[in-house]
Amino acid sequence: MSPRFADSWPDRKEPSYLSAALVPTVDLFLKGAKQDDGAEGLWRIHDSLYDLSHWMDGHPGGKQWLQLTQGTDITEAFECHHISPKAESLLPKYFVKKASSPRNSPYTFHKSGFYRTLKSEIWNVLGTKAHQFHPRTIMYIDSIALLFLSSLVLAAAYNSLVMAVVAGSTLTLLTVMAHNFFHRRDSWRMYYFHLSFLSVRVFTKSLTPPDALCLIPPVLMYTVSSGGLLQVLLLWGLTMGWGSFMFAVIGLNAAHHHPEIFHQGDSPREDRDWGLNQIDAVRSRPDESNQFIVLTTFGDHTLHHLFPTVDHCYLPVIHEAFHRICKKWNIQLDTKNGFELLKGQIAQLSRTEPNHKLKYL
Repeated sequence: MSPRFADSWPDRKEPSYLSAALVPTVDLFLKGAKQDDGAEGLWRIHDSLYDLSHWMDGHPGGKQWLQLTQGTDITEAFECHHISPKAESLLPKYFVKKASSPRNSPYTFHKSGFYRTLKSEIWNVLGTKAHQFHPRTIMYIDSIALLFLSSLVLAAAYNSLVMAVVAGSTLTLLTVMAHNFFHRRDSWRMYYFHLSFLSVRVFTKSLTPPDALCLIPPVLMYTVSSGGLLQVLLLWGLTMGWGSFMFAVIGLNAAHHHPEIFHQGDSPREDRDWGLNQIDAVRSRPDESNQFIVLTTFGDHTLHHLFPTVDHCYLPVIHEAFHRICKKWNIQLDTKNGFELLKGQIAQLSRTEPNHKLKYL
């Protein structure tokens, strides 16, 4: 990556433990957050502390999120994962006290600001659909999963290199689509991700039953193979190798890295509204009318960052409201096609100076 520049927000405290760590880990990040965020062993949202320990089992998003974030500031996660006003209306029941220190975050969520205004508008448009998966999403991901397993069987049964490549390609699509299920309560479809040898779990200190799902493809191939174990391993290796390559091409250039996209060290916009800064740090592509392409290539990425819990197939429903609110704030949304993002990724890797002239439109 490009050299480490000075912090874009000098008033923000550097996360404890991470800078001195030989290998930064999520464990160290959370350990530092518990020291830096002023949550006092509770959950901090804005400038108030809440005791959500009795709410864990009833949390619609599952208890893991609350277990992992206890003792930290969860303001950003709370705001973008709860489009409905219901969650905010429940908070007074769990209020403990006001925080004794300011937030260690550069971002704001003013009620009359861009993000809170946009979120209110999106809720008016989507309503309860904000909490649902679109039937088309379910059809797409289950069909791709079936196609992946079928192509695996054919590759093994006929010793076909072509079908192994097809299997690797469909595994890439399946892995990307499974990401659509990460930001909700755990569901079995998110475990499609495990077929790729990647894991959906935040912590990976120990193996759990879902981690064994990555062994389904080679076992299935060996069961139907017309050859021996070596042949199966070679075909499986080709499947995983090609799938990994395709996933890297899509994932590393998903919409985050380009000299015209904000990175740490660049000069941020004056308005610290969280939503505006999300727009600055990502670019959507202009070719996002096809929902299958959106689901399989991390499409509609700006809206996904703003509203991660909304199913990708519902994102087109909120385009009009999003553009209307952006126009109200005089924001001209920029897009980059896939080739521009690929070139931008390379240009960003070679960048040696912070960008103080980003266009914040």
